[in-house]
Amino acid sequence: MSDRKKLGTVIRELRKSRGLTQAELAESARIAANTLAMLERGERPVSLRLLNAIGRPLKVPGSCLMILGASVEKQPDSRRESCWLLRNR
Repeated sequence: MSDRKKLGTVIRELRKSRGLTQAELAESARIAANTLAMLERGERPVSLRLLNAIGRPLKVPGSCLMILGASVEKQPDSRRESCWLLRNR
């Protein structure tokens, strides 16, 4: 699975765990619902600015979204563990 698809899966899982629809998250993040849908499917490139916008209503920093969506080999274990803790709060 590509990093884009992994990131999309992370965003989708977080959104659902927070009880939000795509439309609700998109509105809170001030992005188009279509943009969020494409991100969740791994069909759109993403910037840190966009991840920060999505992360705010999810209460997860954009940098953690990036780490959670990246391949395990690409980051230190300590960062990934810290982001998993944020993800589950």
